[in-house]
Amino acid sequence: MFRINLLLGLLVMIILVGCSGWSKTPILPSDNENIEFSFADNQDGTNGHDLLGTWNLDFDLESLTADITQTRNLDGHLNVTPYIPTPQIDIISFDDTTNIIEVEVTLENQYPIDGYDVRLIIYTDGVGHKLTNADSWTSLYDIPNGLPINPFKAFSKNWSMRRFIQTSHTENLKIYLPGGNPNVQFAVDISIPSNCEEPYEISNFYQDNLDDETGSYSEVRVTVLDWQDDVFQVDIYCPEITGVTFLPLIKFDQTTWRRIVFNNTGAPEGDYTACIMAKSTSAAGPALFTEVTIKVTTPAGTPSNMQLISSTEGFDTCYKFAINDDYLYAITADVKSIFIFDISNPQNILKRGSLSIPGIHQSHVLAASGDFVYLASKTNESMQLNIVDVSDASNPLITASLTFESPLPSFIYGITINGDFAYLSCQNDVLL
Repeated sequence: MFRINLLLGLLVMIILVGCSGWSKTPILPSDNENIEFSFADNQDGTNGHDLLGTWNLDFDLESLTADITQTRNLDGHLNVTPYIPTPQIDIISFDDTTNIIEVEVTLENQYPIDGYDVRLIIYTDGVGHKLTNADSWTSLYDIPNGLPINPFKAFSKNWSMRRFIQTSHTENLKIYLPGGNPNVQFAVDISIPSNCEEPYEISNFYQDNLDDETGSYSEVRVTVLDWQDDVFQVDIYCPEITGVTFLPLIKFDQTTWRRIVFNNTGAPEGDYTACIMAKSTSAAGPALFTEVTIKVTTPAGTPSNMQLISSTEGFDTCYKFAINDDYLYAITADVKSIFIFDISNPQNILKRGSLSIPGIHQSHVLAASGDFVYLASKTNESMQLNIVDVSDASNPLITASLTFESPLPSFIYGITINGDFAYLSCQNDVLL
C-alpha cells in the first residue's frame, strides 16, 4: 500500500526582509514543480501572530483516506497556542501522472473569539513539495531543510476583514508530490487580536507584450492590499529577464503598483517565474511574496532583415500609441499630452499637432477611430475618458469627457471602439 506522510502545522506568519534568488527559467507547465528559490532569511518576530498547532497526516492513496496525529515535538519548538481542534482532511483525488493530490481542509473555530487572516502553509523542503494553487508566500515560522519562504492558502476570504469566526472554514488545496515522494509538510497561522500588519494580498498581475529581443520592454502592474493602507515597498525579481535583482515598482494609486521591465538579457521565448515582494510601514520586517509568470514571446511574422526607415523626436518617451489611416497618435509615459504624427510617408514622419489635457495625472490607454481619439486618463481623484476630435490634425479639440467616480474604475487597461460604442476593460474584472 502506497502511503504519504504529510506534516500539518497550524502556525503564525514568518517575517522575511530580503531575497537573494528566485529562479528556474524559462519554465514549461511540466516544470513548475521544479522551481527553485533562494532567499536570505531575516526574521524579526511574529507581530501579533499565534501558532496554533502542528499535525502529521498519513495519506493512503489507495483508499483516499487520511490519519492525523499531533506533532508534539514541533509544537514545543514553535511555541504553539492551542485554539482549534484537529483539522479535517478530505482527499478529493490523486493524479499519478502529475503527482498532484487535491484535498479539502476544514478548520473549525469552536470558541466565541474571532481571529483574523488564517493561513494554511505548505512547507517547502529539500525534495520539492509545493502548493500549486497558493494565494501567496510567507516566511513566518519556517522550519529547517526547506526554503525560507513557503506558499499558503488563506482562509475566511469571504468574511469581512477575513475574520475567523466561530464556525467551520474550508479551502481547496492542490499539492505537488515530486516523484511521488510521500513526505509533505503543512502549517497554519492566525492573527490575534486584529488583522496582520503586513500586506495580506498580491493579485491582478498584468503585463504587456514582451519580445525576445534585447532591449524590448513591457509594463507590469500588480495590486497590493494592506489592512492599514500603508504599503510602502513593492519589488519585482526576475534576473533571468532583467539582468538585475529586485526592481522597485512605482505606486500608481492606492493599491496599484507598476513599472517598465526591460528584457536586458535577451531572454528567449518562454514563461519565466518571477517574485513580487510587498512590505508595509506598520510591519517591522515581514513581507508578503507572490509567484507570477512573465511571458516572453517572438513577434509573429518578424522580418529576418529589418531596417530603420525613419524616426522622429520632440517629445518624451512614448507610452502608448494608436494608428488610424495615415496618422499615429501617441501619449507620453509621464503625463497629460497626446501627439499627432503624419505617417503617410514613412521616410518623412511629420508632427502635425498636440494637445495637453488639463487635470490629468497620467494617461493610460488610447484608441483611434474615424475623426476621434479616445483617451483614458487618471486625474487626482478619479478616472476619465476624453474624446478628442482630430479631424484637423493641427488643432485637436476635446469634444466630450466622462468621469468615473470611485470605486469604478481604478485603472483602465484597454479601449475598443465598435460603431457608436466604446468598451473599456478595467481593473477588478470590470467591463464598461
